[in-house]
Amino acid sequence: MHIQIIEKNQILLPDIKPDITIEQLENILAVEQSKQIYTVVIQKMDGQSQIIVKIPADKLTLSNLRRRIEQQFGGKERINWKYVWGSNALVFDNRYLLVSNMNFDLKLIGMKDQSMLRFKGLVRRRNKNGPIRLRENERDQYIIV
Repeated sequence: MHIQIIEKNQILLPDIKPDITIEQLENILAVEQSKQIYTVVIQKMDGQSQIIVKIPADKLTLSNLRRRIEQQFGGKERINWKYVWGSNALVFDNRYLLVSNMNFDLKLIGMKDQSMLRFKGLVRRRNKNGPIRLRENERDQYIIV
């Protein structure tokens, strides 16, 4: 058995930036391990701009997707994500993704590589414990995940 001692300042992966996020590192490792990476396009509410989120296929859950979206939007301004997720929903295939299980595997509803999601506003709740109410013409178009 051969053991090497690594010096303190030795760079093991010279092509990786020191300020890399955990999610970016997971993506790099997934590619190196020949795992599939899903690219999900998120259209902002203005309808014109969009962001691209990359997630390993085995981690395509609503929780991971939300976290990646928050990181992509995260800039210098502070965003109240509790408010954003409470007053908006992600829409996939013209159906709202309403939350009951944050670890739900999004591949089960047909999400695949290059899928497009968009933000859409919800009608506000009457009280904090009440159900999410959708606009009248959108009631049949939701998925509770």
